[in-house]
Amino acid sequence: MFFNDPQLEGGTAKSITAQLSDLKDAIISNIATLDATKALATYQSIEKTAISIADSSKTLQRSMGGVVMDSSKFASKLVESYKNTLNMGAEFKDITGTIQGLAESMQRMVSPSQITIENMVALSQATGLGVGEVGKMVGELTRFGGSQQQATEKMHELAVEARKVGLDAKAFLTNVNANMKSLNGFGFSNSVKGLTDMVKQATLLRTSIEKIGASALQSKVLDPEGAMETAASFQMLGGAVGKLADPFQLMRMAQSDMKGLQDEIIKSSASAFKFNSETGKFDTSVADMYRLREQATLMGKSLDDVMEVGREAAKANFLKERFGFANLKEDELNLVTGLAEIGTDGKVTIDIPGFGEIEEANLGSAEAQKALEEYMKKAGATEKEIAIGNLTVAETQAKDINIIKSAILTQMGVQDRTTFLQDLEVVNQNLGKAITDGATTTAKTLESGIRTTATFEKNAANELPDPLISEDAQNQMLGIQEKVTERIQKPIEVINDGLFPSAGKAPTILSKGTLYKGIVGDDVAVGTGLIDALNKGGGNMSGNIDININLNGSIAGDPGQLNKMFNSPEVQKQIMDTVLYKMNEYKRQQGVLS
Repeated sequence: MFFNDPQLEGGTAKSITAQLSDLKDAIISNIATLDATKALATYQSIEKTAISIADSSKTLQRSMGGVVMDSSKFASKLVESYKNTLNMGAEFKDITGTIQGLAESMQRMVSPSQITIENMVALSQATGLGVGEVGKMVGELTRFGGSQQQATEKMHELAVEARKVGLDAKAFLTNVNANMKSLNGFGFSNSVKGLTDMVKQATLLRTSIEKIGASALQSKVLDPEGAMETAASFQMLGGAVGKLADPFQLMRMAQSDMKGLQDEIIKSSASAFKFNSETGKFDTSVADMYRLREQATLMGKSLDDVMEVGREAAKANFLKERFGFANLKEDELNLVTGLAEIGTDGKVTIDIPGFGEIEEANLGSAEAQKALEEYMKKAGATEKEIAIGNLTVAETQAKDINIIKSAILTQMGVQDRTTFLQDLEVVNQNLGKAITDGATTTAKTLESGIRTTATFEKNAANELPDPLISEDAQNQMLGIQEKVTERIQKPIEVINDGLFPSAGKAPTILSKGTLYKGIVGDDVAVGTGLIDALNKGGGNMSGNIDININLNGSIAGDPGQLNKMFNSPEVQKQIMDTVLYKMNEYKRQQGVLS
């Protein structure tokens, strides 16, 4: 913001203290139309943000079970990543969240590169997948080879693949991650591609790889005996069971080609359905229904799951044959197949993103082909571009405000930011020590005062005559106590009057340039050297005698604590008991009490 202003001598090379001083002066000078109070609030906001970032960084280190060797560099890396993701609408907690997820997945301390952090945040912002889930998936992908950065690049490829065929990238990535552990077994040869192809195929059919049943069937055909028994059962079913009726093919697919096994199951299920041009639906015969029921039993699945997969697969095959004239690429064919609708009259329409609804016959037109090409181009964009493009008006406003709030910290150099955070830490340590020391001193002083008062009361009580206090004296003392309490709670008002004012007005006494406040409605003498003043004035104290005590104060760095102490009923009782005792002693001297 101001750091790149050539009028500020030194620019970004200046020390952080000097830069902040210039910034504060600029704000106070109405460059930002702020008064001094708001300038201070702005500075405090910067300080609060800096402390929050530093604390979040240390909390992250602690949650990973240790401490990063150079915490200042670690924090600066996080801030730099934050700076580069602000325009996507990211917050600092998104940065720490991705790293936390990565650490949980890898079960150790991690220190990902800046580009890896930014890629993880971008994936979260573009797909809607939680930052923690993105971090965990990156950790899982590294189990099968490659660096953390390469894992984020692989996730980008998967997201692009999903978008190009019209799938929800978030759901697609979630399904891939949920089935990642399957790669450790037979049938995949540790290939992530094989798994993602299976998930993609299942998602296009609006189902899951679990419902298709390849994994369930695999467990039965891994050995020769099981493969032969299962193949014989498929042979008896009849129909287009394909390789499922060959025990050697079954065992091979179960051991090294799970995607091929899933393909065969889908083909067998789809073969049971035929398109009914009169109703626009896909129907199956009674014989095929019985076959699908037996197939479901062999795979340990429900008939509903098998029929659902078969009907969707038959529909996809039907549409792909109908669209063959349009010379579509595989991703484009999968996209329009998923977007196509078949009416009850058999009429097919496709709603192409960015183009609108067209009839089947127009799919090969230049306009439709251009619309598909544009969609594929957008689908292949980076997650950062997609995240920025998908921001709503409200999100854009929030993002811009966040950029302004964080601009000062993110514009600092690494060394300046490190110095600033270190200075803040020292200042807060000193402040904490001052408050702690002050509280300790106050506690000791209070303890000493209470002990002294308690000792005084104990000794005074031992010297009182027997009976201690008459009933009349007790009533009089209660009356005095009520009046004192009433005066403590009564508001104070300044009245300029003499030392001995007229009745009903409160006096004021000027002593050494100090204006003392009295209570309206009483004849009160407040000040220093009152005894001398009374003697010189020839005054005589008579009638009812009230004592007014106003106690207030605060402790630097911890305002309100002293006032709270004096408002405590326990402390007030100690003070009142002492005052009443001294008052009675004075009255006895004056002959008021016997």
